[in-house]
Amino acid sequence: MTGGKTRRVERWPDLRLPIDPILGDRLLNTREVGSFLGVKAATVKWWRTRASRAGPRFIRVGGMVRYSVRDIKAYLLRGTVRTESGKSSRGRT
Repeated sequence: MTGGKTRRVERWPDLRLPIDPILGDRLLNTREVGSFLGVKAATVKWWRTRASRAGPRFIRVGGMVRYSVRDIKAYLLRGTVRTESGKSSRGRT
């Protein structure tokens, strides 16, 4: 391909998470992800479409959007903040 635009492919960390014993590695829809994370489905959609892709990775299957349980868990791990001496990363207690 010459002269065409190239798409930047974002690299995600491969966390090698084990398959969930209850959910397996099934694909969840937006509503199910919202329920799993404790937010509204509209919030998940906002993350996906407008918030600089701030939410979990997603898969397009035809016209549908699906989320892998592994990707949701990886998203949660990326957001985990470790604290020292009871202080948050911002220095507040």
